[in-house]
Amino acid sequence: MKILFIGCGGFVGALLRYAITHFTKLSTNHHFPIATLIANGLGCLMAGMLLTYLKTRTHLSPELVAGLSVGFLGALTTFSAFSVETLHLMENYHFFWPLFNIVSNIVLGFCALYLGRYLMGLVLV
Repeated sequence: MKILFIGCGGFVGALLRYAITHFTKLSTNHHFPIATLIANGLGCLMAGMLLTYLKTRTHLSPELVAGLSVGFLGALTTFSAFSVETLHLMENYHFFWPLFNIVSNIVLGFCALYLGRYLMGLVLV
């Protein structure tokens, strides 16, 4: 049953990832991979919220937790896309853009994770 939850979560996460990529391509004309940054930031925010929720509420089934974390968040956030896009920036744009991509993904990821924990802490009080 856990596999089914992971698959369903992955399906929804992959669709959201596609939607973010599609709409950012329509609205921006820049060589920086903003869609991956948005997806990773959003995924980290949601991960922080989920982790905080699970610390105080234990009534979620292990299947649902796996579906949300491994399935949905795993499909939404992609380290492989980040790595490929960084390599592309290294090959085409020298120093600044690849470094900016690495730093911005890491900083945004940790900030979003912390913000998610903080926001969920406010909700659960």
